[in-house]
Amino acid sequence: MNQFAHVHWGDDHASERMQLAVADDGQLMCQVGTAQVQGHASAPLLFVTGALAALYAHECEGRFGHRVDGRINRIWPCGIGTNVSLHRHDMDKEVRAWAAAWPGLLFSSSLYQGVNTPGHPYDPRSLEGAPRSTSLTGILKRVVKSAGDADPLERLKVAEFIEVQLRSWHSTAADRMMAVVGKPLMALVADPEPAIRELAVLALETCANHCWQTRAYGLYEPLYRVLAEAGFSAHIQYVRLAESAYAAGDLAEGDRLWAVATAGQDLKRPVKIGTAFDAIGDWNDLHTRLLRQAGGAHVAWSRGEDPNPPRHDKLKKKGIQPPDAKTAVRHRQWAATLLARAAEGADARLAIDLPAAEAGQEVPLGQGSINPKERRLFLEDIYFLQSTLAHVAGDALEELRLLFKAQNVAWRLQGEASPHWRWGNEDDLIALVAQHDNATLERLGVPAYLLPLIEQARQAAQLAQSDAGQEQLFWQRFMRMVREQFLRDKDLDYNPLPGDDLVPGFVVTRAGARMQIAHAALAQPVVGPLSTPVLNGLRAWHATLRAAHGMGAWFETQPYYNVTLGVEDIPVLAAMAAEALAAGAQAEAVALYRFAAGTDPLVEPWYGKNPVTPLPLEEVPEAVRQAVAWRSPLEDSDGHAKLKPRGRRIEQLAKDFAQSVSEGDAVTARYIGHCLRDACSAGGSEIMRALKSGTPLLLALWQHADRMVREMAILPIFDLLHMRSIYAHGIEVDALMAVAEEAGIADIAHLQPGSWLD
Repeated sequence: MNQFAHVHWGDDHASERMQLAVADDGQLMCQVGTAQVQGHASAPLLFVTGALAALYAHECEGRFGHRVDGRINRIWPCGIGTNVSLHRHDMDKEVRAWAAAWPGLLFSSSLYQGVNTPGHPYDPRSLEGAPRSTSLTGILKRVVKSAGDADPLERLKVAEFIEVQLRSWHSTAADRMMAVVGKPLMALVADPEPAIRELAVLALETCANHCWQTRAYGLYEPLYRVLAEAGFSAHIQYVRLAESAYAAGDLAEGDRLWAVATAGQDLKRPVKIGTAFDAIGDWNDLHTRLLRQAGGAHVAWSRGEDPNPPRHDKLKKKGIQPPDAKTAVRHRQWAATLLARAAEGADARLAIDLPAAEAGQEVPLGQGSINPKERRLFLEDIYFLQSTLAHVAGDALEELRLLFKAQNVAWRLQGEASPHWRWGNEDDLIALVAQHDNATLERLGVPAYLLPLIEQARQAAQLAQSDAGQEQLFWQRFMRMVREQFLRDKDLDYNPLPGDDLVPGFVVTRAGARMQIAHAALAQPVVGPLSTPVLNGLRAWHATLRAAHGMGAWFETQPYYNVTLGVEDIPVLAAMAAEALAAGAQAEAVALYRFAAGTDPLVEPWYGKNPVTPLPLEEVPEAVRQAVAWRSPLEDSDGHAKLKPRGRRIEQLAKDFAQSVSEGDAVTARYIGHCLRDACSAGGSEIMRALKSGTPLLLALWQHADRMVREMAILPIFDLLHMRSIYAHGIEVDALMAVAEEAGIADIAHLQPGSWLD
């Protein structure tokens, strides 16, 4: 008794404050005041926790949870929701002594190390001959058949096996778990053998906790009633039953069960019980959580979904079907009531936590204090669920108000340096909100970070009313994509780099075969061929960042994705290509048509989920249709990509390049430059091989007569120079640096001589 109390509560003299009695048959009795606890030597964990619960209920009458519904309550010292049997209680030595004193009793060797259970470690007889490939569910189905065996040793082995297996059972399998072991465990809890009852209680709590964590409503309630009536963490069992009642739509019963759990107690006491709750808070926060969980369940049910992940997955496979209108309305009404009450609790908590979080202060919790950012109470989810209900009700402004409130709460609590939108597509949201005037935006509580973006969306809407404006919007999207795909947004210390604010300032004009990128921050615009917009964009970004912020562009060193085009970009590109062709700039027209038709490896329509339909070749003028449709034969053969090491792959690409030059195939030459980006992204020991094999080919690509081939060469050159600066910065790369200088961005971050590692 003293050892257990010492381990968990630092109490070395617990037994001196109670009357203990031990009978010859192993029966144990503890008396504290007028309370009497009985137990058995073969179930020591149950007896010790019961005796100490009686002691502390007597000495600490006001301690939360020690008396619930008029009964003494056992509180596991390691916390509800955890596998009690896995914790070290340091009782093994004492239990071994008891087992030696009563050799005829059954003790569990799975709970107490070194205790000799007769027949252990053999499995239950029902497992004899079971195939090794049988699933855990199949094994348990065989085992539980022996739960009613006449032999108590067999039942002990069954209880041990179930308890051990449930420790590692995945919580997402609560339905299958309950279907297999629920009834056998309920029977074993009433077994005449104390050791079996002890194992069954522990397994029952583990099983019930799994069900509760996954909101398997309708499964765990019988388990918690048994545990509550037996006084095992009854305050928590009643709390969970209250949540279940709320989820069933019986709000009055939920309130009654919550009152039973907390009767006569101070709700400001702190609670952190294992993994059972989100994080640290008081009992008011716990009630807010119950209301949020149950309200969210009703939102899910109103849409034909299920809050329990396994059940929801089954519904998705069959095809989610919304309920009938009457049922949906009923669930939404319950959800609205529960979430409104949850929002009251959340508002009260945030009125304390938000000012403290922004001031860097802690808030009181029990006898101590806590950083409000560490609570992880997910209060913003309440407002988001309310926003969902407003959406269903057709109240667009209320939906937006609650959505912004949810996001503001998340940002203010987390203190994010660079906020990002948590729910849905940010661009769609901005386009929707931009339709409202500033007074409405203020009433909606739009986050300050979105206001400049909303203003940009309004300006874009005005530009979109003309063909010239639509072209400028295309180039702004293009410049943003160039930055996202090829330039870093954080420096080496993960500090955000500027750039997003510069996009609306880019103005692109065309004149025949040339394009000009201007910006207010630039003294001189960047001019280049219209057929190489990516290289021109990189140069413009570098010069603009240097002029506006005193730092150049930071080249993205990870393998990039292509510059992808949206639905609205295809007609704009086609129109520009037609104008270039009419002006006699055939090479530039072919390049733009290839971008729009999806036949270029660097700039092409979005090809992922919900792909963008490319420009049909039938809409390309016949004079250039063949050139636009031409693809490299290498695209249909990935043999070179499988060559290892990289040197052999680059050697094969060099042979392919030589053949493309002899055949005058600039399309294949550009595609080879595309393949070189991956081949030259060597690290560690392969950097020498990549430099040796790749440098001659890259120089040859840069000297190609076609501008588009030269554009594609500069990207792997940048990558190779960066890899060299990391892994082999002593190697001479003057030839490649000369190419970078000729391209106009030799001083890009990490590439110039004497940079961060040189």
